[in-house]
Amino acid sequence: AGTGTVIFTGAAITIDGGDFYNLTFSNSSQVATITNIISVSNILNIASVATINGSAIEAKGNITFSDTSRNGTCNIIANGTGDQNISGAGDVDLFEINKPSGNLIFNSSVNINVGKWTHTSGTIIWNGNTVTCNGASATIESGNFYNLTLNSSSLVLSLTNDIVVANTLALTLMATFNGAKIEVGGDIVFADTAFSGTGTIVANGSSDQNISGVGDVNNFEINKPSGNLIMNSNVVINGGAWKHTAGNIVWNDNTVTCNGSPVTLNSGNFFNLIFNSSSMV
Repeated sequence: AGTGTVIFTGAAITIDGGDFYNLTFSNSSQVATITNIISVSNILNIASVATINGSAIEAKGNITFSDTSRNGTCNIIANGTGDQNISGAGDVDLFEINKPSGNLIFNSSVNINVGKWTHTSGTIIWNGNTVTCNGASATIESGNFYNLTLNSSSLVLSLTNDIVVANTLALTLMATFNGAKIEVGGDIVFADTAFSGTGTIVANGSSDQNISGVGDVNNFEINKPSGNLIMNSNVVINGGAWKHTAGNIVWNDNTVTCNGSPVTLNSGNFFNLIFNSSSMV
């Protein structure tokens, strides 16, 4: 591989395999096909590309995600043994973290437009950054996040296993949330008023957590070992289950409105509770 850089600038390229030192994709209309797994030992730079299909790219060093519109079936795997830096504020899409040692250091926020996120092994240093799902579909197989934002009215989010959000979960826009649980240690913003699905959000932080947004909570569990859950706005159960297992709620005179069907109240103490749907079961 040497110590040079290979830059692909053509409209259509095929990579049969290989080990690279630096590799750059740099053509917004480019369709790249990888027929066998390739390895990049120093810097993988996804500057601009339309589609990357085929086998995986194993990145051993730093990765720059600048492109915000690529698609395809290629999985990018961060699996270096030393520290690796992520920069660029672009789309990661199909991305796996599988580090035997060292840290994966995020120096910018990133997006999942359409794709899958898998965190198999390795420590992530988030530096306050955010992962935003802003496309039509996203699958999160596993992961621990600092901030996670769901922000597409057509988004279908599927969780294979429970995930953790340490700081802020923002449900800005979403169509469907299915699968496992999102365990939130920090604040939660419920802004979407039309999402559905089987997934559950669990507020289980040990410190005070704030709820805001005047949106739908749907399947929601409060299971706090300490600290308060502070309701700064009204919320709506638009078909789903509310469960209060443990923890103190500070209601601030706010209201929970049940206006969908079916609604299950497994347990809870409310300040104001309204039932407001002729089809409610």
